[in-house]
Amino acid sequence: MTPRVSVVVPTHARPQLVRRAVDSALAQSLAEIEVIVVVDGHDPATLDVLRAIDDRRVRVHVEAVAGGQAAAINHGVRRARAPWTALLDDDDEWRPRKLETQLAVAEASPHASPVVGCHFVARSASGDALWPLRAPRAGERVCDYLFCRTRTTSTSAAHPRRSRAA
Repeated sequence: MTPRVSVVVPTHARPQLVRRAVDSALAQSLAEIEVIVVVDGHDPATLDVLRAIDDRRVRVHVEAVAGGQAAAINHGVRRARAPWTALLDDDDEWRPRKLETQLAVAEASPHASPVVGCHFVARSASGDALWPLRAPRAGERVCDYLFCRTRTTSTSAAHPRRSRAA
């Protein structure tokens, strides 16, 4: 199988979280994927959890020396075989149609190298919040937009905060 999307998952010392993240990638409606888990340094507990995953789409690489999340992502991207790459943090979990939906948007883009994002639910002790809260502004840096915590000064409708019931 030639994957359509390479999913890169950097991790270190969070075996239960990375298992949940990988399981959510493997449960995607888009089945033509590879999941590249990059273990950032010596981490036997995480390796034990990853070895228990019986799916040929999963490839695990262990970096001899921990270089941090950015280095692990870069190592994973270099190993990617698919024309598209998706990044999945080890403490995140995807909805089942995420890749299918985003790939359709990317493939329909007139741009040579589109970056496709989505809303996400940020969980905390005070409840769940849907981020980003608004559409990006013209000329706004992507990093500023993605972590915007305000709803103001946007011409589009804001996304309401959603809280869990106590």
